[in-house]
Amino acid sequence: MSKVEPLKPKTRVDWEAIERLYRTTFLSLRDIAATHGTKPSTIQSRVRAGRWTRGAVANKRQIVAEAQAGVIPGMKPEATKKAQEKAIAEDLEDMKTGLTGYRRLLNVMQQAADRLQVTDPLVDKKAKVMAETIDKAVDGIRKIRGLDDPNKKALTQDELNELIAEIAGEIGSAQRSDPLSEAAGC
Repeated sequence: MSKVEPLKPKTRVDWEAIERLYRTTFLSLRDIAATHGTKPSTIQSRVRAGRWTRGAVANKRQIVAEAQAGVIPGMKPEATKKAQEKAIAEDLEDMKTGLTGYRRLLNVMQQAADRLQVTDPLVDKKAKVMAETIDKAVDGIRKIRGLDDPNKKALTQDELNELIAEIAGEIGSAQRSDPLSEAAGC
């Protein structure tokens, strides 16, 4: 005779954790089921019933981008194309406006750097503010143009201070050696 084994008590399945894993990772249902002690088919049933989606952040970005481009479900392809072209034209105009503003800011900072007096007791503070402003303007231009490397690490505070001191030194030495600024009384 075979021995009958007693039934094991059912373990409670943490469906919130399973849903979070499903939505935020791309683990297979088999892996998720093995981790939480349930069957992949049970998880699949919950996925369908709850309308869970994977890559929610990417989906949201896509929906927002389509909405900004004027894409509406069921819209005719010609109308969709016109809406997208209009959105692209608006984006390009915004980028052009941003670039123009940043370039003006850079020109103003260059003129201010040219007028900066070495004998001014606040020369270091002014140079630091100008360097930070120029840095922000250049960062803005780089972002608009899409030139930034997302894997690039930012400068440390020490490196930034070193760079500011170097720039301030170059501005000071340029003013001391410029005979035109001495003659003009700048």
